[in-house]
Amino acid sequence: MLTLLKNSSILTRANPVEASSFVLEHIGNHEIKLLDNFKNTASLDYRQASALSICQIQYGSDVEICCETLGDAYHLQFMLSGQCEWTDEQGSAKFVTGQMMMVNPDQYVKQIYAKNVRKFIVKIPSTIMHNACDKLGLSTSEHALKFQMNKYNINESENLLSFLQLYCTEAEYVDTNSNVIELYNDIMVNKILTTLSHNAEYRNKDYPASFEFLLNYIDNSLTEDISLEYMLKITYTSQRSLYMLFDKYLKCSPKQYVKNRKLLKINEIIKGGGLVRNISELAIEYGFYNVGRFAKEYKDKFGELPSETLKKRNN
Repeated sequence: MLTLLKNSSILTRANPVEASSFVLEHIGNHEIKLLDNFKNTASLDYRQASALSICQIQYGSDVEICCETLGDAYHLQFMLSGQCEWTDEQGSAKFVTGQMMMVNPDQYVKQIYAKNVRKFIVKIPSTIMHNACDKLGLSTSEHALKFQMNKYNINESENLLSFLQLYCTEAEYVDTNSNVIELYNDIMVNKILTTLSHNAEYRNKDYPASFEFLLNYIDNSLTEDISLEYMLKITYTSQRSLYMLFDKYLKCSPKQYVKNRKLLKINEIIKGGGLVRNISELAIEYGFYNVGRFAKEYKDKFGELPSETLKKRNN
């Protein structure tokens, strides 16, 4: 039987409701319904890997798990053994050993587990997924990133299984807040975005030449005061046309885009891409003169304060 987490046991020979309570607190919202006379045979392995959470669970009884919404996170779910009946807005199907799929934050899902079902779950906060899209140059025409509810054979998904095995080994033996785990998390999310089907597309495939030039200029001038007036000047366009371009291709205003690129660059530097003497000085260098407001905007985007990112790097 395939096992990914080998040294992270939380529960053994447990009540399935006890296992469900742990999952509810650490992995995602759901309700459990026991479908037969249960035995205390549930098992659960869990590891916090910086912002990501990984879990391996077997309820050991026939149960129904109903999830109205996951909240602010995506789930990669992989069937290690057994099969369950999966029901979502598209209908019902079997979810069997060796298959995986992504569950979106607002996705309704009902699953009926048999006693032998054993599942591996990776919980990925929405902020992490959306920031990865930004770095890869992906955007959507809709409000949020949504994965297609396809079932994938993990053995056919570009060596993702081999990576998951390596990832779990590192997560169990390396400091959970270390820079190494941050790098593995980046690879994990990038692999998911480049392997599984979703509604995001690469932004630059249809860029007008002047707009492409502007975006390159912004990325090369992040420590400068990039004013709207100067953007209009170098693109030879009107304010209305410029706003329409940003809305069409990037789904944001010019000001929001510049701020977002500055925050991403600062995050990259703090995580290990450059020398950091003082976070306040770094913020001011990139045009964030109100350091308190910068810290809030940074936390809103990355889910942690810049000082917390730096602490993980130094561990």
